[in-house]
This record gives sequence, structure tokens and C-alpha cells, in this order.
Amino acid sequence: MLGWVRVGTRLPEELARRYDLTGEVVLLGVSMGGYGALKIAFAQPEAFKGLAAVEPMLEPALRAADVRPRNRF
Repeated sequence: MLGWVRVGTRLPEELARRYDLTGEVVLLGVSMGGYGALKIAFAQPEAFKGLAAVEPMLEPALRAADVRPRNRF
């Protein structure tokens, strides 16, 4: 999970620095990007004003090790 926390912390800072942005940051992701957006936002919820996950890939377990083979690609 550490990688997602790092992305959730650094992404808003890097975008603000690189593009001179001010204001709130909202995440949007479609399909696998929606899954990534959810992981980032849940790891660092205070860093984002909103989240839109369109048809995200979801796993029916809290840990990857608990997902059964029939629920994997």
C-alpha cells in the first residue's frame, strides 16, 4: 500500500508545481484507471476533493491474496 500512499501524496503536489495549479484536486479513472483512482483516494483521502471511478475493476476481497482464482483474469 505504500506505493499508493506515495502517489496520493505526491501527485497533487507535482501537478500544482508543474502546471502552476491552485485549488482542489479531483481524481477520475475509467476501468483499470478507476481501480487505480480508488486505491489512491482511499490511501490518501484528505488529498482529494472528489473522485469519479467509471466502471472500475473491483476485487471481491480486502486483500489480493484472498481473491479466489475464479475471480481473476
